[in-house]
Amino acid sequence: MEQRTKPEQASETSGTGAITCPFFLAHSAHEIHCEAFVDDARLINRYQRACDKKRQLRIFCSENFKSCEIYRALMRDKYGEEDA
Repeated sequence: MEQRTKPEQASETSGTGAITCPFFLAHSAHEIHCEAFVDDARLINRYQRACDKKRQLRIFCSENFKSCEIYRALMRDKYGEEDA
């Protein structure tokens, strides 16, 4: 299955210029929305504190998305890339 690229799956929200993860979809004050394992769905990570969500965006969605557990699981299980 072909991996989607950022232009086809651009963020639905503002303030995401630094996001490089191809599976990132959107965010709100306490949530990060990512591509899901099934089509026409999304994974939603909800944080109790906005500062924790911002840290996740900075560390994984922007800088190190290949180290993110969601990215690695999607690459392995949905797109069949074992070395993700």
